[in-house]
Amino acid sequence: MRICILARNIPPRVTDGIARNRWLYARQLHKLGWEVHLITSGVKNLEDYRDGIYVHEVAVDESDSSNITINSLVKDEQDRYDIAYSYAVYKRIQKLTKRIPIDVVDQALWGFEGLITRIKLPYIPMITRVDTTSRLISEINFPGQEPEFSERNRLEQFMLQNSNALVFNSWSILTETKRLYETDFEHVPYAVIYHGIEFHPHLLEELTNDNSKQTSFKVLIPGRLEKRKGTAIVINHVLPELQKQENNIQVHFVGKDNAEWDGFLNEQGVSYTDYISSRFKKEIGKRIFLHGYLSDNELNEHYQSADCILVPSLYESFGLVYLEALAFGKPLLAFQTGAAAELLEHEKEALLVSPDEPGALVHNMLRLQQSKELAATMVSNGLQKLKSHFTADRMARQYKSFVEEVLWDKEDGTVYQLMNGLTEGDGVSYFVRDYDYILKENGHLTQIIGNNASGSLKPLSVQIHTASFKENDVILYHYCGHCEWAEFINSLEGPKKILFFHNITPPHFFKSDTSEYHSAYNGLQQVEKLDNFDLYVALSDYSLQILQQMLPNNIEKMIMPQLLDRELIVKRPYNKELAAQLRNRHPFHIIFVGRVVAHKKQSDIIRFAQYYKAHYGDQFHISIIGGGAESYFKELEALIRRYNLAQQVTITGKISDEDLYAYYRSAHVYLSMSEHEGFGTPLVEAMVFEVPVVAFGITAIPETIGDNGCVFYEKDMSQVANIVHQLQTSDIFRKEVLQKQDHQLQKYQAPAVLKKLEEMISTCFDLYSKRRNRLANSGRLFREEFVNYRSPLFEKKGEWSVADGRTLIHYGHDNNSYLTLSADFYEADLFLVNNAHSGMAAVYLNNEEVLTTDLYNPLWIVKRYRIVNKAGSLRNIKIVPLSIKNERSSGKEVLVYGIVLRKAYRQSSNSAVPEARIRIDINNQKPTMESTAMDESVPSNNPQLLRQPATHSTAEKKF
Repeated sequence: MRICILARNIPPRVTDGIARNRWLYARQLHKLGWEVHLITSGVKNLEDYRDGIYVHEVAVDESDSSNITINSLVKDEQDRYDIAYSYAVYKRIQKLTKRIPIDVVDQALWGFEGLITRIKLPYIPMITRVDTTSRLISEINFPGQEPEFSERNRLEQFMLQNSNALVFNSWSILTETKRLYETDFEHVPYAVIYHGIEFHPHLLEELTNDNSKQTSFKVLIPGRLEKRKGTAIVINHVLPELQKQENNIQVHFVGKDNAEWDGFLNEQGVSYTDYISSRFKKEIGKRIFLHGYLSDNELNEHYQSADCILVPSLYESFGLVYLEALAFGKPLLAFQTGAAAELLEHEKEALLVSPDEPGALVHNMLRLQQSKELAATMVSNGLQKLKSHFTADRMARQYKSFVEEVLWDKEDGTVYQLMNGLTEGDGVSYFVRDYDYILKENGHLTQIIGNNASGSLKPLSVQIHTASFKENDVILYHYCGHCEWAEFINSLEGPKKILFFHNITPPHFFKSDTSEYHSAYNGLQQVEKLDNFDLYVALSDYSLQILQQMLPNNIEKMIMPQLLDRELIVKRPYNKELAAQLRNRHPFHIIFVGRVVAHKKQSDIIRFAQYYKAHYGDQFHISIIGGGAESYFKELEALIRRYNLAQQVTITGKISDEDLYAYYRSAHVYLSMSEHEGFGTPLVEAMVFEVPVVAFGITAIPETIGDNGCVFYEKDMSQVANIVHQLQTSDIFRKEVLQKQDHQLQKYQAPAVLKKLEEMISTCFDLYSKRRNRLANSGRLFREEFVNYRSPLFEKKGEWSVADGRTLIHYGHDNNSYLTLSADFYEADLFLVNNAHSGMAAVYLNNEEVLTTDLYNPLWIVKRYRIVNKAGSLRNIKIVPLSIKNERSSGKEVLVYGIVLRKAYRQSSNSAVPEARIRIDINNQKPTMESTAMDESVPSNNPQLLRQPATHSTAEKKF
């Protein structure tokens, strides 16, 4: 996961609570394995790398035309700066996304640093943290007044309503935000995650030293001097009461003077510091100390020397200062407001008093001064609470869990394995079955899609028209030959996509007038068009090299092992009677398994038999197992007769799996002369049954077998015969070969395959993020909706029927057979089936003809026809068969596979963000908000991100 945290201030430049908290989050998430980019303010644009965090400093460029526009439109100076800074942040994130995908942006509501990013890059999921709100601060600083709903308030409301998720630091701030912004967040996932801090046990040794020799009782007030922090209450109630009494209590103020910001300076004409210094002139430097803003180290020294921590805040949404008091082992005194009562228990971890009784603060100071036992109990309880509820590790793990569960929910997606047809006895079909098994065994949602499935594979699969792929799904498209669905799968933008290339035998191995030649040729031609996948995988580096040569651009590649787990395979049923017969009949049995086609070179196996019989005798037998081309069978049979090998060589034809496993169990050597293998499953199956493999080392074969000592690179029959004879006569050599094969087999066992599968899926997620960013930057990212024959959106007129999941429109002589669809969309892909029975078809958009096409094709191909609609109104698509037909066509019908509608992400209950712009009324210069639908070419975020699950956890989160 790659996160971008927006934190305007971080240590060491700024050391207030939120700055430290954001830096702590960054470091903790890095420890949990995330890649963290932190964007912060600076005097100029810089990039740095600190503590494993990528730190990006950004500065507002006053000369930028966008900032000049902001200055002319926005009246309030602070609003101008915040929007300009948000624009600088956006430019940095935009620059980042051109290099790497950003999975999620984390921004604080205060200062709306992510505002422009939310509008300009809405496809990047954004989490907004609610630490406090400007509306709440106004209510506290100006009690009794009804503040206007300012532009700043409206921008905060926009972020609250249009973030992908919200994180509140307490239930208190959640409640206050609902009240003040008149929203219930029912359509935005949110969580309450308490802050945590790093716990430093070594400090405690220094902190708990006996301070009995001290003559004074030091009360530390850490935090800014401002109304919300209760500074006025301390000035008007606490200090005068202490002044009246004879005591040795010292009050130390540590923090920035915020009198100008909160209106105190305007009301009193002086700052807090000057006011205190003037009113309590005799006490300054004796009982009252004003330290101002301090560094972390200086602040820590004051914490260490304090006897009590006073936090007189009128409201804290969380109050990191509470945790700091607990961490330094100090008794805490605070008002029972905001999150204080939620986090702390009165008389246990803190002494909490009502803000209506400020005099109680002095009373409790005296209690703590007089009772060391009370202070020690509170310190002990506080440290225990800190360890159990407020550690930095707990904070980061809860946040990580929330993000992964709500925003990046991999488990909700389905892994679809797709191939055109699944057949019993077919290696790729069994490959798909085995991947499905291991994924399901390990908790993944999976589904096999195959329009033509037979035997035991049929109940495992569904037809392709039943699936409507979503963005969090993964399509694993197994390609091993020409497929009618290739263009449809390639064109999909929404789901994550992997092409598994199982290789195609080159056409030159076949005669040009055969179906095998045309199938191989058409398959290779089609591969060149499959350029829209996130990841390309194959069983061997050889296959990946072939694939790369056929595609125009560099591709992301990965070698994936086949699941050929020894434990699973040997448990499968086999023909025990046949196995016993073969062992008795053939004392030295050599086998080969594979299709009986020319490139498998069974003919060379027969020539080997002739050589072996001539030089080592006739005490051996070779079984050539597999079905194939009848012409090649006859060629092989003729060779057997020519070399008089009827007793030594048998061609079995296609056999059942039970019989095949009997042959493996009876074999002593597996011999391959094949000249093309994308992987070679039977090679590994032989190794599973502890059969030494002797093979011609070409294409992927050396990768598959590994260095077992029996691979030959020239078809020198004397060399091959020598290897086989050693295996027949030397137990030592045979044992060495089997040991090497056993080592190679480990890569095909279930644990290793599962690990690679998880890596493949994870890599695909990362690469999809890059593709998503590219699509959005180019205006090609849309929300996809697949519409097929079952949809009520389709209206069928005239003569039509449904065939194999497709809508079949028959040509009507009165021209009244057609299919219509009415839907709102930006772009539509029509998938029509080009085949030998179709004629001409016309496509109308809003009753205007936009396309006429000839659907005839000797191959069955689902072809894409794209319609881009720029009108911006409701669309009506009409598909009509025409009376004209191709001369070779046997009919005039039109087969409609389906239509993929592409829509911009819009504001709704399950989509996302409208574009927001600041508009200034020229007459009165009063800023207002207007919200419009986004440019359809720049959609929003992940559609599943704004889901509203039904569960409600009262402990920590609601989503």
